[in-house]
Amino acid sequence: MESHDEQRQHVRRYPSDNVYVALGEGYARVGRMYDMSKGGLSFEYIVYEEETPEKVQKIDIFISKDEFHLSGVPCEVIYDIHVTAPTSSLFTSNIISKRCGVRFTGLSTGLENQIDTFMSMHTGGTV
Repeated sequence: MESHDEQRQHVRRYPSDNVYVALGEGYARVGRMYDMSKGGLSFEYIVYEEETPEKVQKIDIFISKDEFHLSGVPCEVIYDIHVTAPTSSLFTSNIISKRCGVRFTGLSTGLENQIDTFMSMHTGGTV
């Protein structure tokens, strides 16, 4: 897997609101945004079975409190890593916490503008 630290070109920012991301057909992975830049984002999610996402995807970004929803953002999965070791207790049997990083690809000018607006309104401190 390639190192994602050395390839960042944009300043990453933390979301200032509870921002959620859905990746893949039928929202195969849904989780809370961890950070975002003009070039991509990362989010954390929980799965019950280990599975590698397809490399080329589309994501949706949404905030429930103000009904913001940015749909169908083209992206490429750069990494999909474990955040914590899988657990195996009675209540958390086989739950895996992961972080997925995606790079935006082929954005139209309209989508770039929407992402810029989103970042100015819903992100804060830098990573």
